[in-house]
Amino acid sequence: MDYMIWMEKSKQDVVKRALKKAALDGLDAPHHFYITFRTQFPGVSIPLNLNQRYPEEMTIVLQDSFWNLNVQDDYFAVDLMFDHKKSTLRIPFSSLCSFIDPSADFALQFDWNSVTPTFFADNVLSLDHFRALRQPSS
Repeated sequence: MDYMIWMEKSKQDVVKRALKKAALDGLDAPHHFYITFRTQFPGVSIPLNLNQRYPEEMTIVLQDSFWNLNVQDDYFAVDLMFDHKKSTLRIPFSSLCSFIDPSADFALQFDWNSVTPTFFADNVLSLDHFRALRQPSS
């Protein structure tokens, strides 16, 4: 049984629901979200200058100034301002480290160690993993 993986997926679903509500209805004061994610995770798309400034993790704040929040099954995308320039970020739910709504005294911490398969390390899949999947030919 993969209880830890199920638990992490459930936490991602909570974030997804909160973001879908925010996309549909906006954020009523005093609600705002702090979202921390791994910038090098596969599928993350952020401008190069942000990637250079935040080579491992980045925290964004969704409060008053965000646009085009689009929530999909595996990721969300949002436009935010950085250095007076609007930029689109695409963030897979699997890349999340934490989600906080301080006004509700609510926080989720994601446990990377419990969901990272043993064959996945440093964004590289082991060849041994794929060799083990091969069936001997007869």
